Amino acid sequence: MNAAAARSTPASCSSRPLGSDRIDRRGRPCAATMFGGRSSSSFTRDVISRAFEERPGRRGSRALRFAVAAEVPRFAREVSRGGLVVDRLAFTPVGSGTEVLREVNLRIPPTGLNLIVGRSGFGKSTLLHLITGLSEPTGGCITFTDQPDFGHMSSAERLARVGLVFQFPERHFLGRDMLSELTFGWPQKPEAFPKRRALALKLQDALQAVGMSNFPLDTPVASLSGGYKRRLALAIQLVRDPYVLCLDEPLAGLDWRARSEVVTLLADLRKERAIVVVSHDVEEISPVTDRAFRMGKGGVLTPAPELALAGGNPFGSAASEFSSF
Repeated sequence: MNAAAARSTPASCSSRPLGSDRIDRRGRPCAATMFGGRSSSSFTRDVISRAFEERPGRRGSRALRFAVAAEVPRFAREVSRGGLVVDRLAFTPVGSGTEVLREVNLRIPPTGLNLIVGRSGFGKSTLLHLITGLSEPTGGCITFTDQPDFGHMSSAERLARVGLVFQFPERHFLGRDMLSELTFGWPQKPEAFPKRRALALKLQDALQAVGMSNFPLDTPVASLSGGYKRRLALAIQLVRDPYVLCLDEPLAGLDWRARSEVVTLLADLRKERAIVVVSHDVEEISPVTDRAFRMGKGGVLTPAPELALAGGNPFGSAASEFSSF
């Protein structure tokens, strides 16, 4: 290893030659050594799809190794993934006597892009926070059609099924580089390694889905353009493989080229999962929108088919059957 490579190698990584299996002391792939300054796509799928298991060793040792995982299809999921149901939802902020949302009803099929438009202050972002599980409604029900009892799901259950990309998500980044940002919040305890394994299996696919598979994982987040920071925010949620992906003003603050790239990305992602977009950029998002709604005061939603210019929902009879549910 030359002097430059040695300087770039984190002290927490082992000193074995590049290309050998290793992780840092936190159980994460070492960007500078595992990828050696190369793009993540230069590694085979079975390498990136390895996860972490505890290796028996000396007493008290927590030495880790990669466990080769079997090939799995992209974003493998259950065949019967339910659609989102919002029924008579109400929300009054704590300490406020004003009801922000009242009797909100919404049905979202398992796939397709759903656009919600409306004036500022009507509760669009609040609705996303409730769906995601960041807030708890004061009335009504949020559930999925695959729930056996069809009852209201807790905040934790909703967080497990719904991903949210905030407006200006780059303001919420905490990691120094792409790898630390992508793996932030991954469970660290040894008993959680199976969950880490499942996340690692989806990491490469998430980067490929957002067009960032050629980026070295030690790329500083601060060096990314605004458009690629939005892509990274999407990849962070896609690693979780949510049933529903919610985006709050995904085009805000981007130049025209980045806006076009994000819209193209959403057009592709909508074929695999349900997407709910809150945006004022109607002209740009309408061409890839399958279902649209206008939100009035109190969160009342009315269909806006004139804004759904993607030709309706092109995903087959399952969506049609759901819409009549």
